[in-house]
Amino acid sequence: MKQLFIFVLLLSSFISYSQFGNWGGKKKKSIKGKIEGVLIDSMTNATISYATITMKRGDTNLDGVLSEENGSWKIGEVTTGKYDLYISFLGYKEKVIRDVETTLKDPDVNLNTIYLVPSSVILDGVKITEKRALIENKPDKLVFNAEDDSSIAGGDATDVLRKVPLLSVDLEGNVSLRGSQNVRILINGKPSGMFSSNVADALKMFPADQIKKVEVITSPGAKYDGEGSGGIINIITKRKELEGLAGSINASAGNRQNNAFVNINAGKGRFGLTANSSVFYSVPADGINKFLREADVPGGQSEYNQDGVTKTSRLGFNGSLSAFYDLNAYNAFNSSFSLRGFGFDTDASSTATLNDPTNIIMGEVFDDKWTRLNKTETLNSGFDWSTDYTRKFEDDEVKELTMAFQLSGNVQNQDYDLVEDYNLFNILDRSEQVNNDGDN
Repeated sequence: MKQLFIFVLLLSSFISYSQFGNWGGKKKKSIKGKIEGVLIDSMTNATISYATITMKRGDTNLDGVLSEENGSWKIGEVTTGKYDLYISFLGYKEKVIRDVETTLKDPDVNLNTIYLVPSSVILDGVKITEKRALIENKPDKLVFNAEDDSSIAGGDATDVLRKVPLLSVDLEGNVSLRGSQNVRILINGKPSGMFSSNVADALKMFPADQIKKVEVITSPGAKYDGEGSGGIINIITKRKELEGLAGSINASAGNRQNNAFVNINAGKGRFGLTANSSVFYSVPADGINKFLREADVPGGQSEYNQDGVTKTSRLGFNGSLSAFYDLNAYNAFNSSFSLRGFGFDTDASSTATLNDPTNIIMGEVFDDKWTRLNKTETLNSGFDWSTDYTRKFEDDEVKELTMAFQLSGNVQNQDYDLVEDYNLFNILDRSEQVNNDGDN
């Protein structure tokens, strides 16, 4: 009997600890799920279309949808917790389903068939809440919520960075933080090879519609490995969590530059896939240069005259494919692959004449003319592939374990051709060809 009493006492202590062991009051993790069902007329068994389903907690409206033509409905992006559902439609009695609960292990709830009784109904009002601030000042960084700024739609990353306080972007696309261009740019907290060569050109090929927010960190810590830099610019991209398929196309054209952006998002449950591509093209432009030098010399005046035209053109592309999967509220996988390329071509020609009365050759004043043709083709391309696994802990809000893998590659090729022809001194004629191929 004594042993039985001790066993019951220990069992009661274990149950009490299980129920009240989490006295710390730490904030629970949350994962988004869904609540769904089908509405049926209780008398005719017909489906009910376009009924209003409102999700509440207490007296606060949290979300709402309309039922489809087949009577089905679904409320997505639901965080874990208990909710009350109010279902109403003209000609039917309002139905209230209380304490519908989504949990971390079971974030999706299917209520199956719900019957509505014919009657009259009065619809509830809709509560409108205020949006967050466009610019947020936090203790360790400044955050610009780009997705809330409609004025940057259809632009590129340089248009976004021009809106961020503390940052400045010049006409060439060079970025500086508090006057210093010694900054490090990250994508989702990770370095990217696309910024290893020409930052300005890389930003022009990054569509603004992909950017969720920009973080400016003036005093980076060990987490960002930003020692020796003037600061960190962390570009956070959007992660589309949706059911089904969605996409967008943006394009702009002008007499100086043209670009086009394509975005496709697909999602089902806790799995998401995003594909983006962009093209940047700069219309070939002619740069005219003239140089004239005159000097008084014995016997007259010497003259050196040079005229030239340089035509430049730019073409770049950037594409990415990313996927994520949330096993539950504490385990998640992310993987992304991006491919990029940028070409810069120049085609220049120039003509020069030199007349020098101080130099007499074969009884005639020195008078020579030469032409120069040079052509340069530059290609910078590369790829980035990163995959990471994130593990969060239920008993510790701050603790987080991340295992990441990243692979990057860069190709830098340059071809240079030069031809010079002299009318008088053919011995000075030259033809050069230089090919530089670099792989990292």
